[in-house]
Amino acid sequence: EDLVNINLVIPKKFLQGGKGDGDEKQKCDEDMGLGHGDDAKEGGEDTDEKGDGKVVTGEESVDIGAEDVDLTNLDSAEVPDDLKDLSQIFEADVENGEGGRGEEGAGTAASGVSTSGGGGGDDGASMNRPFDMLMLSVERARTREAVDELATQFCVYNSKASRHRLVRTVMNVDWRQTELIPYHARLVATLSQAFPDIGENLVSILWRQFYGLLKGKGQFNLGSKMRNIIFISELTKFGVAKPKIAFACWNQCLKDFANHSVKVVCTLLERCGRWLYVNTKSRIRCKRFLDRMMALSKAKYFAQEKQDLIENAYNQCLPSNKSAIVKEKERPPMQKYIRRVIREDLAQCTSDRDAKLLVKRLRKLPWDEECRVWVIKAICNVGRVKFDKLALLATMVARLNKYHAVGDTVVDAVLEEIRYGLEHFDYTMYQTQLSLCRFLGELYSCYMVDIQAIFDTLYSMITVGHQVDEKTGELISKTDPPTDTYRVRLVCMLLETCGIYFESRSEKRRVDRFLVYFQRYLLLKRFIPVDVEFLVADLFDRVHPGLKRLKNLEDATRKINKLEARAGRAANRDRLVKLGSGAAAGEDGSGFFFSFPPGG
Repeated sequence: EDLVNINLVIPKKFLQGGKGDGDEKQKCDEDMGLGHGDDAKEGGEDTDEKGDGKVVTGEESVDIGAEDVDLTNLDSAEVPDDLKDLSQIFEADVENGEGGRGEEGAGTAASGVSTSGGGGGDDGASMNRPFDMLMLSVERARTREAVDELATQFCVYNSKASRHRLVRTVMNVDWRQTELIPYHARLVATLSQAFPDIGENLVSILWRQFYGLLKGKGQFNLGSKMRNIIFISELTKFGVAKPKIAFACWNQCLKDFANHSVKVVCTLLERCGRWLYVNTKSRIRCKRFLDRMMALSKAKYFAQEKQDLIENAYNQCLPSNKSAIVKEKERPPMQKYIRRVIREDLAQCTSDRDAKLLVKRLRKLPWDEECRVWVIKAICNVGRVKFDKLALLATMVARLNKYHAVGDTVVDAVLEEIRYGLEHFDYTMYQTQLSLCRFLGELYSCYMVDIQAIFDTLYSMITVGHQVDEKTGELISKTDPPTDTYRVRLVCMLLETCGIYFESRSEKRRVDRFLVYFQRYLLLKRFIPVDVEFLVADLFDRVHPGLKRLKNLEDATRKINKLEARAGRAANRDRLVKLGSGAAAGEDGSGFFFSFPPGG
């Protein structure tokens, strides 16, 4: 709505120069290198451009300037203020001779512009310099005002060649500078009011380029695909490209909804999806395409990253009806005070001495049953506490346990939360689970947790939720997919927090025993990212420096069978059992699938 009306700003004689009904699409395609060989037409209709605004094409003549408005015939009261400023800028540029036209007639102006767009001769060489500077300024136009001024200045050099060159310049934007595309689309939309062939040629080129990029089966040129779809989206919002172009691109991507097509569709929806849905002419079709996309996302398996992209794109088009402002839950003043002490005041603590002062404040509370529940809930909600303050929170629990028996309740709640997170595969709980593991390790350092509970939790992280397929005999798990490495991070977090306190020989042997099972768990994963591999390497260096890691699954199985064959209570303290039976794991030579026995 805020686009500059070129017909009101620029005098009629400048808009008429260089217009013609020749085969401009063919010439533009040839300049862009997009010709189709035999499909392209040879030659074009002879045109006779005149300065009076008429174009003679074969048998008929069309007055293209009949509806143009001459700015000189308008009163000052009829012209908006913003258009007056642009008109003054344009007239100043013309008077200064930037276009090399001066005050000559329309016919002389038209001939002069033709040479500026790419003509020959000495005059053409002198005219190319300001036009080249104008084309270079396209990449530097990063504001609305700069784009509007650039559009008015371009009308001085209006010709077929200059319009083709503008299309080439706009198309040559680097794929790393996609932030320029909205301004380029605004420039094209502004000029398309007077020169429709600019927008038509650009949309035609973009569509053929999109089809060519999508037709290639190789997963390459992602940057070029993103640039292309962003351009189409911005032109759609400006009304230069029709909505059917965006739907055609969307439909082509849904036919092969995988890999780069997912990112292309999500980018399209993030850029113009909401516009397509709000527009009454395209709302019904947009809703059908959205339902089709969500059905495909549920029917196919996608990584968590792509699932998030699809959901975000869908919510971008159809925002939730829920209010963004969440009303704060009404709580008693005492509960608000407890939450403030444990969350906000603890975040300001920098030493153990400050934590002691917070414990004194908590001891002054009326420790009835209701107040006790509030304190335990605030402590166990570790996701609301700063990650680097969990050690101080553990010391507060240890000191508070001397006066009010809250330690066992807090430990049981933390272990239950960790177990619940292992049994339910929810991506939103990942950060909370990491905080719980860190808090559990800090509680062990404060002598609030027994070592057996630590190893029970470690073994449950690599066993809970695993089942054996009766037909294939392979390991299957809905809560721990073979491509997910989240539990690996949990194990690393817990061992890095409390592993340095395992100093006795028996504790070190138990750690070494677990590391064997943990290595086999890593070998069962299909792929381990580089950052997770670094976490595992740092864990081994910290817990057991110099440990030789197992290279394949056969070595891990062989070593586990030797460990399980040992007799003795100490050796079987962390003994695992096979799923569905009480037989010791590894007795039949497989030793792949384990679960922790109750009370183990």
